[in-house]
Amino acid sequence: MAAGQRLLLLVRRVFPRRNPLAEPGDRVEVAVAAAVVAVALLGVPVAAAVGSEVHVARAATSAEQSRTRHPVDAVLQRDAPSSDVRTTAFSRVPARWVLPDGTTRDGEVTVARDLVAGSRARIWLDPTGAPVAPPLTAEGAAVAAVFAAGGVWLALSGGAALSYVLVRVAHSRARRRRLEAEWAGIEPQWRRST
Repeated sequence: MAAGQRLLLLVRRVFPRRNPLAEPGDRVEVAVAAAVVAVALLGVPVAAAVGSEVHVARAATSAEQSRTRHPVDAVLQRDAPSSDVRTTAFSRVPARWVLPDGTTRDGEVTVARDLVAGSRARIWLDPTGAPVAPPLTAEGAAVAAVFAAGGVWLALSGGAALSYVLVRVAHSRARRRRLEAEWAGIEPQWRRST
């Protein structure tokens, strides 16, 4: 089949109104397909707006955490459990660290397995001197924004595409039932004539 013929078949498939064999269901399929394309295209600015909002919020969180959290080295008071494939790569062990004012504090910290007592582990502290997670980085804020935007766009486009698939399946089933009913009426006469 030549490229021109393929293009003509595609145009007739997309615009069935000119096809004398087109059914109302074909026109519904085309309308839903056009809506899917519109949702996918209009979903881009919506997803970008959501990603932008997430980035602003996460960047503010990153700035606040970077301002209020600071790193210190904690000295482990006990050996961390050894590595084991059935457990996580980290464990909580007792440790001691020095606060910015020079006082020491004891508590449990999360460290990599296989560290021995006396080892130093980098931890982050909040303003009260309690261990917390490291601050969110600017790169982390950007990655969160990209994932949020991508997730929104995929949800919008995926939902729209699913609606098209459901319409197409329903139309195909209805067409098949109609054709089977027509064949059931014609088939006895056809058998008699052969």
